Amino acid sequence: MGKIVVGYDGSDGSRSSLDRAIELAEKLGDSVAVVFGYAPPGIYGGEIVEHAEAVKERGRKALQEAEHQAAAKGSEVKVETKLIPQHAAEALLEAADAADSRMIVVGNRGGESPLKGAILGSVPYKLVHLSPVPVLVVPTS
Repeated sequence: MGKIVVGYDGSDGSRSSLDRAIELAEKLGDSVAVVFGYAPPGIYGGEIVEHAEAVKERGRKALQEAEHQAAAKGSEVKVETKLIPQHAAEALLEAADAADSRMIVVGNRGGESPLKGAILGSVPYKLVHLSPVPVLVVPTS
């Protein structure tokens, strides 16, 4: 039994990617780790710390949404959630490495050009180039 790591932020793309990860896990006999990465503040000041806490709280809510979405599918797949204090791509790579995962599944934002992703550093773009495990990028439906 392996593990599939999926990035989740509550967007349409992440909801599609969670659905796809659960479908794959059912077929492969795997479990799913749903990950929300948030970057810790670089310089400690009151506003930055408050901002980091707000993003962390958003992550908790997004992961609760993911748990509800997974439960609504009625699948027997074991789904766990992880809130990791790193930028999204780094959090997913860390979770995949720690779990010795089979793959990483992420959604795309839809409408972003590949050039924009390369210049601005989209999460799927980074993962496709940095991940030692396969990365499935699920189009937003």
